[in-house]
Amino acid sequence: MWSSFLSRARPTPERTPAPAVQCTVDTSEDVAVSVEDRHVDISELQPTIVLDDSGDATLLVGTDSAALQPVQVSSTAMTLASPVWKDMFEKHRKANGAIEVPLRDDEVDALYIALRIAHLRFHEIPRKDGLTIDALLELAVVCARYDIVKLVRPFLDLYGWAQCHYPDTDAGERCDPAWFYVAWTFGYKDSFQRLTRFIVKKIGLDEDGNAIMDDGQKLPKYMPPGLLVRFVSVHKPRWSTIFPSFKVDKLAMRPTISSAAVVLLLSAAPVLAQFPAEPVGLKVLESRFGDGVKITYKENSLCETTPGVKSFSGHVYLPPGTADLGQGQDYPINSFFWFFEAREDPANAPLTIWLNGGPGSSSMYGILEENGPCYANPDSNSTRPAEWSWNRASNMLYFDQPVQVGFSYDTLQNITRDLVTGEVTLLNETTPVPEQNTTLLTGTFPSREANNTAFGSVNGAVAAWEFAQAWFQEFPHYLPNDTRISLAAQSYGGRYGPAMMSFWEEQNQRIENGTLGEEGYIMHLDTLLLISGCVDRYVQYPYYPEQAFRGNGYGFEAVNETTYNAMVESVPECLERIQNCRDAAAQDDPENLGIDAGVNEICEDAETYCRANIVTPYNQYAGRDYYDISTPSPPPFPPPFHEGYLNREWVQAELGVPLNWTGSSPQASAAYRDIGDYPRDNWLDDLGFLLDNGIKVSLVYGDLDFACPWGGGDAVAKAINWTGSAGYASAQYAEIQTNDSYVGGLVRQYGNLSYIRTYQAGHAIPAYQPETAFKIFSRALFNLDIATGTESTAGTQESSTYMSTGRPDPNVQFDAFTSERLTYCYTWDLSSCTEETVDAVLDGSAEICQYLVVDANTTQLFPEVIAQCRAGSGGNATAPGEHSNSTLPEFEGGAARVGGRAWTFWSGLVMSVVVSLTL
Repeated sequence: MWSSFLSRARPTPERTPAPAVQCTVDTSEDVAVSVEDRHVDISELQPTIVLDDSGDATLLVGTDSAALQPVQVSSTAMTLASPVWKDMFEKHRKANGAIEVPLRDDEVDALYIALRIAHLRFHEIPRKDGLTIDALLELAVVCARYDIVKLVRPFLDLYGWAQCHYPDTDAGERCDPAWFYVAWTFGYKDSFQRLTRFIVKKIGLDEDGNAIMDDGQKLPKYMPPGLLVRFVSVHKPRWSTIFPSFKVDKLAMRPTISSAAVVLLLSAAPVLAQFPAEPVGLKVLESRFGDGVKITYKENSLCETTPGVKSFSGHVYLPPGTADLGQGQDYPINSFFWFFEAREDPANAPLTIWLNGGPGSSSMYGILEENGPCYANPDSNSTRPAEWSWNRASNMLYFDQPVQVGFSYDTLQNITRDLVTGEVTLLNETTPVPEQNTTLLTGTFPSREANNTAFGSVNGAVAAWEFAQAWFQEFPHYLPNDTRISLAAQSYGGRYGPAMMSFWEEQNQRIENGTLGEEGYIMHLDTLLLISGCVDRYVQYPYYPEQAFRGNGYGFEAVNETTYNAMVESVPECLERIQNCRDAAAQDDPENLGIDAGVNEICEDAETYCRANIVTPYNQYAGRDYYDISTPSPPPFPPPFHEGYLNREWVQAELGVPLNWTGSSPQASAAYRDIGDYPRDNWLDDLGFLLDNGIKVSLVYGDLDFACPWGGGDAVAKAINWTGSAGYASAQYAEIQTNDSYVGGLVRQYGNLSYIRTYQAGHAIPAYQPETAFKIFSRALFNLDIATGTESTAGTQESSTYMSTGRPDPNVQFDAFTSERLTYCYTWDLSSCTEETVDAVLDGSAEICQYLVVDANTTQLFPEVIAQCRAGSGGNATAPGEHSNSTLPEFEGGAARVGGRAWTFWSGLVMSVVVSLTL
């Protein structure tokens, strides 16, 4: 997960309106220097206060404007109390053993309380009602500065100091705002939450632009680090319009503008901002072939909770040059995998590799949205078991590729991100971390180098082969009796899949005939499933206009007839440009490696024209989701809750990953698109090659999908040239019996080739129709007819080849969609939010809970989550273990933090409590 810079050092309290004080004691400079270095005049000193008769150190306490007070102390007592004090004494011990340390920056009375506690002089500290709120605030600052929160915290409760000094906010009045920093420091969770509600609602500015509460009261002298600046900076563009002289460093706020946008900002803060901790508990396997390849992995308890079923996550490291295809792979590849054993008899189950598309999308979408053992819950902090997980039938290996996608990386790069502007800055070893004077977050990601990833589907297939060779030969927890390996790829997987499987089969044949030139592992390839696959642009582009207008099987007109006609009229030129691309590639880049700049440009231009004239009109005018024509845009399905879940710190620790999660990599996407990978050909030839070598191919499409329409998928199946083409052309479309009461779609099947139209399913078919998708998958895997699962398709003679029977075409018509889905806004995925919803957040009328904007729809869809937030026990700090397949960390306030790590938790609380506001 991400975290503020201040999570890497002790937090500094933020002053209002002056800059924050330095909270981490710098023991190497002028925080604690000797009397001689500070030129202390003896006339400045007052009579010595003795806290220890045998004390070996003298503190000179006071400010530059007051006479210094000598205090005789025990360095031993103070060293035991505080590591900061320990370092201070060690650095300033004189040759004769004496220690003199001036402390000019501390509020005297607050420091005396802390020193008396450290010296066990409890009878000299104030009793109940003996501290004003201002004195308590200064004590909090001292405790944070010297890391003695744990030492002092018990006395707040014992002597009655821990009170707001006003009735609390929920009772109808308020705590003093100064309590905000006190509660943050000492870990008073509930009152911190209540006071946050109050401050977010009431903060404003006076006539001079100074930040104040709306009743004229000044803001507290200290604030939790960075929060006030976050409150302000998110509104900077709007306030700058209202007040041209507005400056963030003045902390100016307009009282009539509420701080709802801060909620959106802070909802990302605890998960978007953190340098992930070094993974622990990893096992490291060096390749036995001595080629520098290694596997790091750990067993985890996430997601799959079936007793006795194991899961492992990790990385396969490939050194530079391992996957070199003549293009100079001069960067390392660390490919992330998550392996789940089959729920039943894993030793005798086959294995299936799953890939999401993009190009550049993480396969974690598949685990937590589609066909994995669990779904992410609406709280984005827990999961629930998936009944129709594909590991019911197969061992499952989910693989983030190409490099820089998901949790896969080349080299690690720390970055900063400005959440207001979106600007990203790379941090090198010699680059100082900039001061946090605005909404600035940090994280660890892949290098973001444009050239450090696979260029196109063919190059990606080579890297995937090297990953597979290492994993299947070295990973010790996969020792199957059934060695069949299948590949399921979605969306852009219509290119990934054919390119990978055909290359892998070619490599298998080279190993068998001895021409590979190296020892290799033969992958016993069984089935290729393409889920909503965009395989061949020339074949499929003509079906986009039909999917948008009446030809979708529902009679639905997503665009009007004028727009439809314009889309249709653009098809001929689109196809001509695609053919020009293919002709150029055949001449100058026949292997589709992206090595000829001229070919790349021709192919990229072809795709640009086709998308602009055939796809974009739907996106512009339909008002419907790109991946589901039945759903108004923005989409509410599949739920995006995995995005918050995968960026939880505890989840990343369980997975053993050293970086933040990238759902979609712009570098990987650009690398494929820039060479014009989309409109190139050979993918149909690859499918024919696979079929002729006994490998099954299933093309599965959802009839609600616009991204890769089902009509185009039907055309792809017909266009494959293989030895069974004539038999396939004679097959008919049979109903798919999902169960005794439900027909899940239509299938046309001949031998090893099947095409499926899945009813009432969008792009992510397993999410829409989990049982139907599983039945298709398992029947294909185990050589059963897709229609019923009762007939064997494993015949080898022409006379015994299975052929489906039924209707002559797949054009079954429905009167209406099954149901209209309720939309909602999830702040981790702003594409799910309407412009009106975003405006509501910015103008202060939004309520946010667990990254969900609360409205009638979210209240209806997620009543438990919303109720928990409004009860004050929810937010994004979900109760440990609740609705979770894993144990969450217990609550730790400032009193339990180490090295300032509480900042991440407390900034999360700020965000979580605001969700219950009606701003």
